Amino acid sequence: MVIDPQPIGDSLADEWLKEISASPKLRPVDHWLVKIAGTKELKARVAERLVKLGILEQREAKVLWVFNRVVYPEAKVAPEAEIRQRLEAAIFSDTAEVEVATVILLSLVNGGAFLPHLFDRKALKSRRMHIETVIAGEKLGAATAALIESIQVMIVAVMVASTVTVTSS
Repeated sequence: MVIDPQPIGDSLADEWLKEISASPKLRPVDHWLVKIAGTKELKARVAERLVKLGILEQREAKVLWVFNRVVYPEAKVAPEAEIRQRLEAAIFSDTAEVEVATVILLSLVNGGAFLPHLFDRKALKSRRMHIETVIAGEKLGAATAALIESIQVMIVAVMVASTVTVTSS
């Protein structure tokens, strides 16, 4: 449910805020995530926004020395390093005080199974309970974790349904 339908100044977010607000019936978050993920040119639109913010650069690259394609490498390493530091502090310190934004980020990264790509697996294993406690301790973190879990269940259901359809054809 949209509480405040006023535009927030981001064209993509405002587009979906308007769409969700105009919906005649309430729909679950996963419904909207699927629709948003299907937005035409979503990757290019998000990349353009990140280029304008100075997070990514837009460059042309060759594929097989013949075909041109646009790539978006990182413009600065500082934002990624800052995010890694925030996550590291949340995971490897024993403090219970973690900013809400960091808890949400931790919940997303944990739910997406990206943590082992960022930190040592053995070190993470010893901190598993702490990670779960941090996420569960913040309502938004727990809600984010629940949302990720429902998306994963939905993806599995879609894959099973498509497999059943293919094998029965």
